[in-house]
Amino acid sequence: TIPSVNITAPICQCNITFCPVSCKSRICLIPRGAVTFADKSVACSSAGGILGIVYNNQAGFCNGTLSSASDIPMFCTSDNYGAALVKVGGTGVNFTVNSAVQRYTLDQGTSFAVPHVSGGAFLLWNK
Repeated sequence: TIPSVNITAPICQCNITFCPVSCKSRICLIPRGAVTFADKSVACSSAGGILGIVYNNQAGFCNGTLSSASDIPMFCTSDNYGAALVKVGGTGVNFTVNSAVQRYTLDQGTSFAVPHVSGGAFLLWNK
């Protein structure tokens, strides 16, 4: 079975490679870059963090790979959501991450594009 995550805690701001000990029992907010997602997971977990959120360092969403097992749930989000979390994260407010963890893959190619292109063409044709 695929586990679900329902964690409520304050956010702790980390830097690209390190999470402070003040992250104990908190959600680690980590900017993307410099080291692997697996290393970011270890940094958060080693500081006592209970969940990691990596936010993108460029426009748009990120799609990272852990490449190894993680002791804590890890998520990745966009630069915009990351900036919003950074802005209010230092207020001590509790945040809840409530997500049914599912395994998705990112694929590409004409087989994946055809339904979207043909659907778009249908909508334009019948306008």
